[in-house]
Amino acid sequence: MVTKTIRVPQMVTETRVVNVAKTRQEQRTRTKTVYRNVQEQRSRTESYTVKVPQQRTRTESYTVKVPYTETQTYTVRVPQCSTKTVNYKVMVPECRTREESYTVMVPYTEQKTAKYMVKVPYTETKVVDYTVKVPYTETKIVDYTVQVPYTEQKTETYTVSVPYTETKTETYTVSVPYTETRTEEYTVSVPYTETETRTVTDACGCPQTICCQVQKTRCETRTRCINVCKTRCEERTREVKVCKTRCEERTRTYNVCKTRCETRQREVKVCKTRCETRQREVQVCKTRCEERTRCYTVKKCRPETRTRTVKYTVMVPECRTREVKVVNMVCETRERQVCKTRCETRQREVSYTVCVPECRTREVSYTVCKKVPEQVTENYTVCVPYCEQQTVEVQVCKNVCKEIQVPACNCCCN
Repeated sequence: MVTKTIRVPQMVTETRVVNVAKTRQEQRTRTKTVYRNVQEQRSRTESYTVKVPQQRTRTESYTVKVPYTETQTYTVRVPQCSTKTVNYKVMVPECRTREESYTVMVPYTEQKTAKYMVKVPYTETKVVDYTVKVPYTETKIVDYTVQVPYTEQKTETYTVSVPYTETKTETYTVSVPYTETRTEEYTVSVPYTETETRTVTDACGCPQTICCQVQKTRCETRTRCINVCKTRCEERTREVKVCKTRCEERTRTYNVCKTRCETRQREVKVCKTRCETRQREVQVCKTRCEERTRCYTVKKCRPETRTRTVKYTVMVPECRTREVKVVNMVCETRERQVCKTRCETRQREVSYTVCVPECRTREVSYTVCKKVPEQVTENYTVCVPYCEQQTVEVQVCKNVCKEIQVPACNCCCN
């Protein structure tokens, strides 16, 4: 057996210095700007418009219908007789290869006289009454209304926002640090010794079996307690100055420009018309009926018996002529007097009232709330972090020297 020294892992407790993060509260001061409302009285000039009545005159045109006589041409259709030659065809039968008796209507012309009525126009003079509107001017007193301006004092109530300071208790949240112990798991490599059988060759080349101890490690899970720094929220109260406003009612007197209606009179020229009856000669176109006669030709037929030899009968066309009386309407142009009216434009002067706008100015006072900056100092609390050293016991794995007995190798040469 041979004595050998080996290193064995072993858990050793050591004391170490660890830095721990902590916080402490500190009071600090800061300056902030607060705006307060300050009332300021100002005045401004504003413009307003007043309507001032003015008397004006204008010339206006009006239309009058004036009668007059005009010669008018018109057309009359007068009947006129004429003779016209007309060609016509007659189917004349022709006998062939046989004789037969037949009746033929032989035409002949006969003169007849007929009476007819004709309306003959003629002109007749007639006295007609007509009415004319004659214009004349008349003076009339008319009432009209005028807007007379006057000034009136009026008192009104208005509201003003008056600033004031009020102390208010408000709740705020602070993060307070605290230490908490927590158990956590960690893994440690634990050493152990294991005996193994190995085959070695000695110096002579002979194999030998020896037993030796082999140092190995296995993982083990362990637990330990550690301190953890956390924060929790706490609600606290403090007094804060708050700037508020309250409404106050005040009164003020100002001038108001108003108008009142006044009735006045003025003379106005009014144009009127009166009706007058007058007479004039008018030519009237009339017609009278006249009886006239005319001759016209009438065509008649008388039957005649004839004999012919025919096997068959053929109708042969034959062209003939005859005179026919035709009545044509001839247009004649004639003249007559027609009464008409034409429009004439005349002028007259008319008085009227116009309200002319006039700009005026006045002074108006008003109140303006002006914001004035003011510096205010306030105290507040801050959590300041700092490091602190603490002594902590820690389990550490270290190698410790240890003597063991190992079988020695027996050499065959010895």
